[in-house]
Amino acid sequence: MTLSISLRIDPVSSQQYEAQRNHDLRISPPDYIALERSGMNSIPRMPPTLKKIHKINKKLKQKAKLKAARMLQKAEKGSSKYEIAKKAVMAARQGYSELGNVAFIGIITFSIKAQPIINKLSNKDQDTRYMFAAHRVAEELGSKAVYLTSHRDECSPHAHFAVTAVGVSGRKLDPKRGDCSRLQDVVAEVYADLGLCRGIYKSQRIRSGENRSKIIHETVAQLHARLPRDLTNAQRNVTKARNKFNKIQNKIISSKNRIEILKQKIVNLINELNDFNNFKNDIILDIEELNLKKIKLNEILEFKLLNYENINNDINKINLKKKKFEQEYDYLLKKNFDENKEIIKRDIKERIYELAFKDVVDSVYFEDSEWINFVISIEEKYKINLNDISEIFNGSLLESEMCNACDVITKERNKYKNNFYGLKM
Repeated sequence: MTLSISLRIDPVSSQQYEAQRNHDLRISPPDYIALERSGMNSIPRMPPTLKKIHKINKKLKQKAKLKAARMLQKAEKGSSKYEIAKKAVMAARQGYSELGNVAFIGIITFSIKAQPIINKLSNKDQDTRYMFAAHRVAEELGSKAVYLTSHRDECSPHAHFAVTAVGVSGRKLDPKRGDCSRLQDVVAEVYADLGLCRGIYKSQRIRSGENRSKIIHETVAQLHARLPRDLTNAQRNVTKARNKFNKIQNKIISSKNRIEILKQKIVNLINELNDFNNFKNDIILDIEELNLKKIKLNEILEFKLLNYENINNDINKINLKKKKFEQEYDYLLKKNFDENKEIIKRDIKERIYELAFKDVVDSVYFEDSEWINFVISIEEKYKINLNDISEIFNGSLLESEMCNACDVITKERNKYKNNFYGLKM
């Protein structure tokens, strides 16, 4: 037995295609496969549904028709290109029936001696070579590769692939015996670097005296498994026994691991209990410290409350003084303007009045905006201008505050000339 690779390709109808697709996707798994290894299978290209296959075939035919029509339109009549274009048009006109062949299914297999070489390859490398081989076959047939599945759940590694029944020329594929022989060589080239070659020609095997039925049966065996079914079953039983032994061994290991885990949990619980006791002691100390702080804060709060009451009393006194001042000031401004101006000048300079103003000035509650509003209220109520107000308070303790307020009002009015009496702070 040599290090060889073999290829077989057969046409399939719609019904056969669906059955093959179910087989390749393990939708209907045969009884001779090792189900526990089915997870090792791969699908580099998903098999399309029957409806999709019909659509792909029709699309190829439509593209071929358009291409041939363009070729015929561009070619000059009587030229060789024109004759080629006519043949292409005729080929593309060939009808496509969904009841006929819809695809060609191929299978790539290896000899017993070659299988270990393939098994040493990674699944990715295997799939890459399978895919490349499928595309080479499609290229030789003038077709398109539509899917590829790799099976590793049987006794020998192999791959199934499919090419469209309609070629890129629009004509239905009809490979002859010579074509199939050529495809063997094409696929063998993909694995030549591994030392694999194509299988022995059937005619040569027959001439060598090998039984014809054996050749046929050997080819069928390559589609499924090279070893007898009872060997597969025996291997399956060994695998089951080994799996059972592994399960028992795993249970023992798991039990030991559980014991170690429980021991570690006990140690962790003891450590956590010690940590909890330490934490508890720290909490007790923190509570005592917080109680002391609480007492101090209560004392501070009582002192602050007392100060707050005193401050409120002071504020009330200042407000009373302010109110009294405003009443007295309103009374003065009700008199004649000239008299008011002299009275205000005279009275402001009086000590008592200055002290009253001083109380207002010293109050943190009489802000700059209040001075501005105060000046505006005097101006509007008694119809005097800002210069007169500044002159009235000239030389008094309120000169700075009143003059500053008059300056601010003057600047704002220059900025907003249309709003002489609408200034609000």
